[in-house]
Amino acid sequence: MKRFTKLLSLISALIMAFATLAPVCTVHSMPSAPVISVQNYTVCLTEAESIKYIRFALGTYKSASEIKNAADCVTLNSSVISVNTANGVFSYEMPNGGIYSFWVKTDSSEYIFSPVDMTFMTPEIVTDGVTITVKNVYGASDLFIAKGTWNSYPEIKSNGYIVRATSNKLSTLKNYSYTVKDPGDYTVLVRYNGREWYKNFNIYCITPTYSGNGLQLTVGNLEGVKVIRTACGKYTTISAMKKSDTHKAFTAKGVLKDQSEYTIQLRNSGIVTVAVQYENGYYEFYEYNAVQKTPTISQDNEKITFGDLDGLKLIRYAKGEYTTSKEIKYAPDSRVIKYESALNGYITVTLDPGIYSFCVQYDDESYNYYTFTVTDKEKAPAVFSKQYRFTDAQGNTVSTLPYWLYTPADATEGMPLIVVLHSAHVKSKNELTAEANLDNMVSSADDLPKFIYNGEFGNIPAYIVMPQTSGASRGWAKRGAELKELVGFCQREYGIDSGNVSIMGYSLGGTGAIEVASAYPETFTRVFSAAGGLDGVTNNSRPYIEGTGRLDINTETYKALRVLKENSTTEYEKETMKYQYAASGNKYLTITKEEIDAAKAFEIQRITEIAGIFNNDDILVWTVVGDRDTEVAPSVSAELCDTIGSNKAKCDVIEDCSHAGAISYCLEIKSEIISFLLNE
Repeated sequence: MKRFTKLLSLISALIMAFATLAPVCTVHSMPSAPVISVQNYTVCLTEAESIKYIRFALGTYKSASEIKNAADCVTLNSSVISVNTANGVFSYEMPNGGIYSFWVKTDSSEYIFSPVDMTFMTPEIVTDGVTITVKNVYGASDLFIAKGTWNSYPEIKSNGYIVRATSNKLSTLKNYSYTVKDPGDYTVLVRYNGREWYKNFNIYCITPTYSGNGLQLTVGNLEGVKVIRTACGKYTTISAMKKSDTHKAFTAKGVLKDQSEYTIQLRNSGIVTVAVQYENGYYEFYEYNAVQKTPTISQDNEKITFGDLDGLKLIRYAKGEYTTSKEIKYAPDSRVIKYESALNGYITVTLDPGIYSFCVQYDDESYNYYTFTVTDKEKAPAVFSKQYRFTDAQGNTVSTLPYWLYTPADATEGMPLIVVLHSAHVKSKNELTAEANLDNMVSSADDLPKFIYNGEFGNIPAYIVMPQTSGASRGWAKRGAELKELVGFCQREYGIDSGNVSIMGYSLGGTGAIEVASAYPETFTRVFSAAGGLDGVTNNSRPYIEGTGRLDINTETYKALRVLKENSTTEYEKETMKYQYAASGNKYLTITKEEIDAAKAFEIQRITEIAGIFNNDDILVWTVVGDRDTEVAPSVSAELCDTIGSNKAKCDVIEDCSHAGAISYCLEIKSEIISFLLNE
């Protein structure tokens, strides 16, 4: 028994000794199998740290080799897996929806996940400005975007939708985007086979604000702006604005950078279209009526009074004739008056005798230029008188051609004479007396006699004769002989310098000035013609309508004929279509190519004849015409001046194509016109 006890103790001691020498073993749990999940186009796998490779292919496969051998198999290695893993979960967005099979290789095992169903998507709506993006559109049969809040397809169909995208268009898209025109409430309907998905939402956009000030327009709320475009006139499309010669663009990378508002500086009055485009696709058009700020002006000889001065920046003036603000500013005796000097909204300047140039500038950068003449009160004033007849060298009455006579202040012998011919608007009328007709000539229409009579041209150191022709007269050329006799009468009666006689006219008078001077070149030394032409040239170029005669130049039909037709195919048509017109496929005009050629030849003949006359008699010519004058083709004046030569003639072609624009231009350069006519 004792031996057994000792043996047992020995065994126990050996066990304890071995227990002390043996290492301690730690039991590790095996890693869990990866779990796959799907959210729309994104596949997630857990236990990502243990994953070495991932393969997937579109379709249902049961083995790793089937997946590997699939035509569209994709393999992701550990580097790709690591980049797309966060917090132990691998996430990967699939290229499209469908049924997929996945093979996953971990440190210790392989796993097949098949099928992985990504056929049921939950659409989402994301908006950026007026751009609507519908996400997760896989499997949709069609998609609708409609303005307003609707809850069924019949409502959307009956009230109209903006766009419909069919399955053909959606089949290759994960997301569908569309830019609408306006903010507001919208509905998106996505239809699947057997189900529908609706979403009502509101689009809110930053929209621009506008604040006008004369020739300035301030556009506000420019956060996220891309570009601001402007063009003179009315436009409804960006493409049309870009084609305009007046188009300007202000970009976010340029002057709009970091700007919450921007002030557009305009130069002329009139309608301006402004298009504001944002980066998010929103844009809108705004029409602004720019109006140049101008003062009211009254002159009582040496006292010049300016009114309507709200927004006035300054009035700058100097003695002498200047055409720019800079010239006035640096003139020797330049003066500046600011709005603070105004009394009850008016500023009055008292001047010494002389000629003065003024620039009235407003806070919107409106510049207004004026020239004033102040006479010495002690000098005799200029006088206008009505005359009804004149005599020839033998004392016989030549005609009953009535006229206004302007006698200059301190008139002396040897002064110049200017003959002024009026337009067709102020011909005498049978129902009025000769006196009433003369009054009408200087009061009813914007014409040279009116502006000379009203003092717009200042005090002119010359005699001025302004005759009036009758309503039955077709032009001044028929009365050239009488006008020559009138000049002779003035020379005998007032001691006019026979070598300093000029003639000027506007419209009908502009044509008459050239015709009369060319008929009597020994009488005149200078000719000024505004919006004039040559007798017969324009009429001969006018289309002829059978039974009616030549087209009236004021009709819309005639104006339309001056534009070449788009369907012109031959050289003849391109050259002559402007004089033809087609109605319902039938030629409406009887004018022929021979008639047109004859008219053009006649024009060239007349221009050549008159140019030769002026060159032989050293007559100087100055013409003014609009670039698209609807009554007189500018080529007549331009070609005449070109034929005479630049050393003796010039033609000003102004941008304003109207007759009114021509007379306005004359007022702008009135000092230069008088200097030209007086040979100064």
